[in-house]
This record gives sequence, structure tokens and C-alpha cells, in this order.
Amino acid sequence: NMAATAVGEYDTVIQVWGVIEKLYQFVGGANDAFSIGFLPAASYAYAAKRYKRYLILSLHMLWLMAAWGTFTCIFTWSIPKQLAMMFSDGEGYLKYAEKMVRYNNALGFIAGIRMVGQSMLQSIQKGPRATILSFINNFVMIFVFNYVLYYTNPHDGARIIWCYPLSQVASCVISPLFLWRPIKELLKKSKEEDAEAEFAGIEAELADTD
Repeated sequence: NMAATAVGEYDTVIQVWGVIEKLYQFVGGANDAFSIGFLPAASYAYAAKRYKRYLILSLHMLWLMAAWGTFTCIFTWSIPKQLAMMFSDGEGYLKYAEKMVRYNNALGFIAGIRMVGQSMLQSIQKGPRATILSFINNFVMIFVFNYVLYYTNPHDGARIIWCYPLSQVASCVISPLFLWRPIKELLKKSKEEDAEAEFAGIEAELADTD
């Protein structure tokens, strides 16, 4: 709002911002769906102590989000003007819309990282940690980068939208810090699970020979 007011085109920039929110549903909605689909399956795998399966499910969620994000990133970077024109075609509107549509999803290939971290923590029953991570990634980082971008150049209304891609970069640093210990424990338990399965197999073979 402050940047839009500073450039003297508040209504236009806010109109574009509303369009950005609509278009991002196309990007973020799929990541939400992957996360929602992951949670019950992963929670069950963790509760059943099938740690290897849990890790495989996590990897699937990660690559699906990365693949979808890459596709949408290429899409929005290639034809931002055409996408913006689905909602309006005013000259002043397109002046900002073309830039902001492109910038908003510029790093779409890493957009799912924040959801991966939050979902993994929720599925292993670490709700408070997931809440803190979500608050940092989805509020604090956006808030911080918004003000940094504004105060370093208050007269560029389109530039402010970079607060979202930059918050995604920050989530790639912050999320692993929250996940490091849980993943380390999961890998250890996964190895123990393999060892137990191998031992059970040997016992079964010995029983058959008897």
C-alpha cells in the first residue's frame, strides 16, 4: 500500500495485486493439494513406524511441488502480459501487471519448500514447531522483505512483489533448520527398520530349514 501510494498509482497497483492473488491460486493451490494429500498417508506411515515409507512419501511430495512450480514459473515468466489481460487491458494496468505477474512466481520451483517443511512437522506430531515455522515463513519473512524493498526504493510499486520470491528463498534456509533433527531421527529409525526386516527374514529362512 505504501509503495502504491508513493508512486501515485494506488488504484492501479492494488488492482494488479488482486490479480496476482487470483493467479497465485493456480500455483499455490496445487501445492496445498499435494500437502493435504501427503498428511494422512505420512501420518499413518509414521504412526505405524514405517519410516522408510514416510521418507519416500516426503520425497514424492517434494518433487511433485518442484515439478509443478517449475512448470508454472516457466508459464508465468513466458506470457505474463497475456495472463494479465485475462482480467483487464488498460495501459496503466498492463504497465505494472506484466512485471508483477512475472516477478511474483519467478522462483516457483522452490515455492513448495515452505509447505514441505510445515507438512512434515505436522505429520510427525510436532505441531508447535510446525506452527512456528509457518509463522516465520508465511508472515515474518514476507513482512521483513516487504519493508526492506520499500525502504530501499519506495518509488517502484512493482518491485515490492519480490517479497514473495525472496521469502521462498528464506524458507529454503529456515525450513531445513527446523527439519534437521527430525529427519536425522527418521533416517536412523529407517535404518533400524531395515535391519529388523533383514533379521526377521533370516529368522524365517532358518525356521523353514528346520
